[in-house]
Amino acid sequence: MEYEAERVRELSRIARVALSEEEVLRLTREMGAMRELADALLELPEGAVDADPFSDAVGLSVLRADLARESAETVVAGGYFTVPRTVEE
Repeated sequence: MEYEAERVRELSRIARVALSEEEVLRLTREMGAMRELADALLELPEGAVDADPFSDAVGLSVLRADLARESAETVVAGGYFTVPRTVEE
């Protein structure tokens, strides 16, 4: 565990994030749990995990059809795109 705690300390130093010793220990435990999960996924046989990341457990598709449609009229003014106002003040 000390090795992992040293890695957390080194990462926090590189990221310039000050961590208390309590935070280092908590992050060490959390990172260890994530590594265990990744290791467990690597042990699964190929094809055991659904390859479609957008699939739903109940078979519903939440993605809309990708249809061409007219877009808002844009004008370039002063190097910026301007679009019609959609929010009232």
